[in-house]
Formats: sequence, C-alpha cells, structure tokens
Amino acid sequence: MNTYTIIEQKILNRIQKDCKITETPFEELANEIGINEDELLSAVSRLKKDGIIRDISAIFNASMLGYHSSLIAFEVSDSDVESASMIINEHPGVSHNYLRDHKYNIWFTITIDNTAPIEKEVSIIAERCRAEDFLILKNKQLLKIGLMLEVGDCGDGNESTDVEYTLHNENEKLLSEGISEEEKRAIYLLQMDLPLMHRPFKYLIHSNNIDIDEESLILMGERFKREGIMRRYSAILRHNRAGYNANAMTVWKTDSIQDDKEIASIFSSIPNISHLYLRTVYPGKWEYPLFAMIHAKTSLELNGIIKRLEERSGIRDYLVLNTLREFKKKRVKLFQNNYI
Repeated sequence: MNTYTIIEQKILNRIQKDCKITETPFEELANEIGINEDELLSAVSRLKKDGIIRDISAIFNASMLGYHSSLIAFEVSDSDVESASMIINEHPGVSHNYLRDHKYNIWFTITIDNTAPIEKEVSIIAERCRAEDFLILKNKQLLKIGLMLEVGDCGDGNESTDVEYTLHNENEKLLSEGISEEEKRAIYLLQMDLPLMHRPFKYLIHSNNIDIDEESLILMGERFKREGIMRRYSAILRHNRAGYNANAMTVWKTDSIQDDKEIASIFSSIPNISHLYLRTVYPGKWEYPLFAMIHAKTSLELNGIIKRLEERSGIRDYLVLNTLREFKKKRVKLFQNNYI
C-alpha cells in the first residue's frame, strides 16, 4: 500500500468531495487546506503521476440529459469470452466491463441516447458476442451513489460525506424544452480532466476551441450542481491505490413485505457502499433487485460488511459476484460526438 505525506492525505481526502467551479478552483482549495496554490498543484501533479488520482471532472446524471443507462449481464461460453469482451469494449457507450464468477459472466454498463431503444442495441451486441443469454438490468431506483475513500489519518472519519442518498426514479429527464447548444458545450467541457493551472476552465475553453466564455461555463456548472444535473465535481481516486483492494458487487433478493426505504436506510448506513440501486427483476430467471457495490481494504473487512448487512436487513438470499478480470473502465463522455 502506498504511503502519503500529511499534506497529500489532506488533499486526497478533500479533493474527493465536491469542488467549487470558479475561475481559480485550485487557489480556493489551497486556501481551505492551508497551503499555497503552487504547493497544491505540485502535490496533485505528483498524485496523478502516482496513479491515485484518476481525474478531476464532473459526474452528470445521464438520465436527466436525454440518455439512458443500464447494467447488462451476458452469459458467454469460456471460448468466446475474449472476443466478446473486445466487441463490448469497442462500443463508445460502454464504461465498465468485467468478468465475474457467475453463469452470467460478462457484466458491463452502457449509456446511449434515449432515442435508440436499449433493448435493440443490446440485442445486436449480444448476437455479435454469441451470448447464450443476457439480462438488461435497468435502473429502477437510485438509493445511493458516491464514496469517499479515506486516506491515511487525516480524514474526518466519515467516508460517506457528500454522497447522494435518495429514493427516486432514474428515468426523469431534464427540461421539456430540451438542452441548449451552449449547455451541451458546457457539459462537454466539464467532463474533461481539469488542467493543473491557475485558470483551468479558461484553458479548457481555448485549448478545445469551444464557443463559450469562462463566466458562462462557471455559472452553468454551478447551476447544474444545484439542479442535480451534475452529481458532483470532484476527483476520482483509484481504489487500489487508496488501499481498497477488496471489492465486490453484491445482489440481494428482497422480500415483498420489506419496505424499500427501510432497506435503503440499512444499506446506505454502510459507508463502504458506493453504488446502491434497485434494478429489473426477471421472475424465475433473475430475482435479485438490490445491487450494492462494496469496497473494503481487506477480504476480511469485506466479508464482515456483507455479514453485517445480512444480519441488519434480514436478507438471507444474496450473491457475491467477485471480479475475475477488468476489461474496461472508462467514463462515457456525454455529447462527445457533437464536438469531435
């Protein structure tokens, strides 16, 4: 496990939380931590080279921007796994793609424009991959998303700070009149990794030759956050570099008499859960609606969290889907085709 200086720990624990979108975000962040901007920029540069900071950018609610996302599970024969993974990875809407220890062995997430039926898109991919069967596990309700990975001894002891916790329908859309071209330009830029300099948003605009001014970009960014269109603007860390090496996707079969809000409260109280969703059920085929992605530092800790969830929720029927291989992990850029 990597070790970091006190200043680096402070930066890592702070930069994961929501960062302000201003003309000089790094200067404001440095002032908050109690160091100068050059010192902060130098430290962040080192942490990116070290691989713990993946990028600093916006995470948007795709369903509010005219997209629909879904988790997909393919059943593919062992002989077809390699070719299938490459076919899936080629799709620009695929962000995560994993091999897991289950009959449904290839799991990936896909985000596409909602003008195209997701069932048709997935069926085409499944045919190309020679999938024997597949599941389209749509997001029915988002219960929690976000995880603060506490690094070292300089955190506030609350890894779940600043995460979204709510019960709502993921299929809500933005405004009935749609998204303006200027808003699309802003969204496109805000998804880019923030350059390490004094006026990074100004640099993003000019280096990408996008027709928008700095003030408008900043104002729209803050508005997107207020309206929930942007989930947060922050750094994303690589879990293993932060010391979280035991991770598993767990799925739970909830009882019909159990209250969704009660279950959400129990699972959301565990800070190690980053993603918590209710998804599609296929009676007789797939009957695990509750998905919880759990991150821990050791296998012993991970097993303890799962056992605690079982005891608190009373759910006895669940699966732990361990990752055997990571085929792809790359965030989908919304409206990218408009500007490339």
